[in-house]
Amino acid sequence: MKKKAMGVLVLALLTALASAPARGELCPKCKGKMYIMNIGKCVECGGMTTSGAFKLCKKCSTKLGECEHCRAKLKGGARPVKPVPRKPDIKPLATRRHGKWEHELLIANASSLSRVTVGILKFNGEVVAGKTHGNSMWTPWGRLIFFQRRYLRGWMPLLYAGHPLPKGAELASPDPKTGAQVKQRYEQLKKSLGRFTLDLRYLGDQDKPFYNLTLRGPALLLDEKRPPFSPAVQITREQAAKIIEHLASDGYLARAGNQANKDLKAPAGPTYGLFVRGPDGLELYEYLGWDLNMLRRLEALRTVLEGDAAKKMALLLGRLSGYKKIWEAKK
Repeated sequence: MKKKAMGVLVLALLTALASAPARGELCPKCKGKMYIMNIGKCVECGGMTTSGAFKLCKKCSTKLGECEHCRAKLKGGARPVKPVPRKPDIKPLATRRHGKWEHELLIANASSLSRVTVGILKFNGEVVAGKTHGNSMWTPWGRLIFFQRRYLRGWMPLLYAGHPLPKGAELASPDPKTGAQVKQRYEQLKKSLGRFTLDLRYLGDQDKPFYNLTLRGPALLLDEKRPPFSPAVQITREQAAKIIEHLASDGYLARAGNQANKDLKAPAGPTYGLFVRGPDGLELYEYLGWDLNMLRRLEALRTVLEGDAAKKMALLLGRLSGYKKIWEAKK
């Protein structure tokens, strides 16, 4: 999004920004005189004047229609204060796209204490209205929540927002097919956390072995004998729930194919495949490619893992450290 267009959207979502008053004036008698170049105190509001010899600040001079120096009435009296919009200080955080969908996160007033995190959701180029605080919608990135708080505005993933789930209506998605698929997969996985399984598998040639990794819920047994570069870790129900939330927010539930539908087409590699199994014949897969984007997704998954699962994931990422330097240098 271009910066100008971004500013228009931010202003539409935020409350009115602070405005600056028009300039005060001197009467004909006081104009042209020399005044001490220091700061004084306004006798009306206590604010700063532009000279120690002045009785009024510019704002009060304009409001009262009086000379800043002698307080004589100005011709035309008080003048209306015209708001001068400030250009929003915007810092983009992330933009992600899926088909006709686009979700953008940014910071407005980034350099001030009144910074606001804004989430803009668009479908087919049109901004999706959230209506009221707490409303939700199923999107390619899971269930997004619409926030209307002082420092948090617009559509946010619940994990990013870090707030308790507010109560609000679930809005109809402008893309019912995608919304229904993500919701169904999410609810299927959450229904049986004990039998949740995640597999990361490397496909392709390798001079030295790359790590695979298997995470299994507490209701599933672990194989006693595993190859050294293919460890398996038992995870708790709480850990499985966090992983599912992450996969929804990552867009995995919208993009992944279903092996149960026999539409699996394995590439030659090199690549990592991310496989997730749940109840009711749900067997999802996605091949992540072999580039910096793939690595960033694996690093993001590492942030929601704990204990032995996090340690084993660190080993997997460690094997990719050399490629990371190459990919970052090319970017």
